[in-house]
Amino acid sequence: MVRPSHAQTAPGSQPVFPELLLVPSARPVGMGESFTAVADDASALFYNPAGLAWLPRAEVSAMHLNYLLDATDEAAAFASPISRTGGFGMNVGFLNFGQFDRRDSLGVQTGSYNARDLTVGLGAGLELTNGIAVGFRSTWISQTIDQSTRHGLWWDLGLLTKPFKRVRAGLALKNLGVSEGGGAPPFESRWAVAWRTQEEDSPNNVWLSGEFHAVPHGSNQVALGAEIEHQRLLYFRAGYEPDLSNNQLKWYKGISLGLGVRVRQFQADYAFSLADDLGEFHRFTLSYLLPDRPDLDLPRGSIRPKATPTPGPIQPGQPIGKKQGLPNGGGKPGDGSLPPGGTRPVSLTPDTGGKNPDNTVVIKFKVEDIELLNASECLDRTRKLEQQGQYKEALKTILAAVEKDPKLEAAWLELGQLQVRMGLSAFEEALKLDPQNETLRQWLEKQKGR
Repeated sequence: MVRPSHAQTAPGSQPVFPELLLVPSARPVGMGESFTAVADDASALFYNPAGLAWLPRAEVSAMHLNYLLDATDEAAAFASPISRTGGFGMNVGFLNFGQFDRRDSLGVQTGSYNARDLTVGLGAGLELTNGIAVGFRSTWISQTIDQSTRHGLWWDLGLLTKPFKRVRAGLALKNLGVSEGGGAPPFESRWAVAWRTQEEDSPNNVWLSGEFHAVPHGSNQVALGAEIEHQRLLYFRAGYEPDLSNNQLKWYKGISLGLGVRVRQFQADYAFSLADDLGEFHRFTLSYLLPDRPDLDLPRGSIRPKATPTPGPIQPGQPIGKKQGLPNGGGKPGDGSLPPGGTRPVSLTPDTGGKNPDNTVVIKFKVEDIELLNASECLDRTRKLEQQGQYKEALKTILAAVEKDPKLEAAWLELGQLQVRMGLSAFEEALKLDPQNETLRQWLEKQKGR
C-alpha cells in the first residue's frame, strides 16, 4: 500500500481513485514497498512493468487486503514470459468500501449506499539490449459511489537496468492519465536501486533495496527494504518507509514485516505494516508458480539445439548423415557410406554431398588401434579416457562403439553426455576470450549447478 500521505495533494485539489494508491501484494509491502528495482515476479505489474521482461517463470496470484474499517481490497494477477527478452501481465482488482448511511439536509438517515472501485490492468516488458529493459502498463478504473459512476485511464512507465553484476537500478513513472470529473492524479516517480548478494539461481539469497519517491502533489518518500531467502522455502522480509512530512509521528510508524513460505509450486506471503496514524494493515497473497522455462536460460545470441531423432542402426553400405547413424553425421566425406566390414577413419563432418564449405572444420580419427575391441570394451575404455581428461581419444573410442553395435543404448548415452561436456568446455574457452560476457558466465554457472 502507498501511504495515505502519498495521496496528499495541493490545496484545492482532490485525489481520485483510491485503488491507485493501494498495492495488495504482500511481498513488496513486506519490503517497505522498496520493490521498483527488484520487480522479479507478478508484482512488477504494480511497481515496475519493465521487470516483466525478465520474469523467470509464469505466475498466478490472488491477493487480499483488510483496509480501513470494513473496506477490503481483492485482486488477482497473472504474469508470464513470452520469450527470452519479453513478458506480459494482467490484473484485476475490486476495492469495496462497504455501506454508508445516506442522510438528508437535516441529518436524518434515509437509507444507505455502496462505494467501490473496479480495476483492470494490462502490462508488458521488453529487453531493448543486454541489461536494459523497458515496460508499460495501462490501467482502467471504474468508480461507483451511490448512483454516480466515473472512469479513468492511467499509465505506468518503467525502466530497469543491470549496471553491475547482481545490481539493479530502476525508474518508474506511475499514474500518468486522465479521469472524468477532474481531480488530481496521484502521479509519482520512483528512483530505485537493489543489490542481491548471490546469483539468481542460488537457493540462499538476500535482497537489499532502497528508493526515493518524488510526489509533485504531496510529500516525498524514502523506502528501504530487505528480503532473506532460505533454501527457496522460507522468506523473511522487513522494510521501513517513514513519513517525512510529519515529524510528530513516532519513528516506528512506517515499519513493515513480511513472511513467505513456498511448498513445491505454491507460495504464501503475508505482510504486516504500520501506516502513519491510521493503524495497522494485513495483506495475504497466494501464488501458483509455473515451472521455469528452460529454453529461456540460454545466453543471448546462442544457437538453440534442435531435437535429434533417435538414431537408427548403421548398416554396411548405408549413408551416414543427419538422418541416419550418428547425430552429427559421419562416414567418408564425398560418398557418405560405410563399406561392408570397413574400419576406415571416422569424420564428424556433416554429409554435404562431397562439397565441404570453406568454413567447415573436419575432424578425423583413425580407429585401427581399437579394431580388436568389441562395443562394450570400447565403452569401458571411453569412460577411462574421460577420467584421464583425454576427451578427443574418448570421443574417437565411443564413436567406434556405436559403429560396432548401433543397438548398444549405453554407448549412445555416453556419446551424448560426452558431447555435452565438450560443448560446455567450448563455452568456457569462449568466456576466457571474453571475460566481460556476464550473460555467458551466469549461464555456465547455472549449467554446472544442475
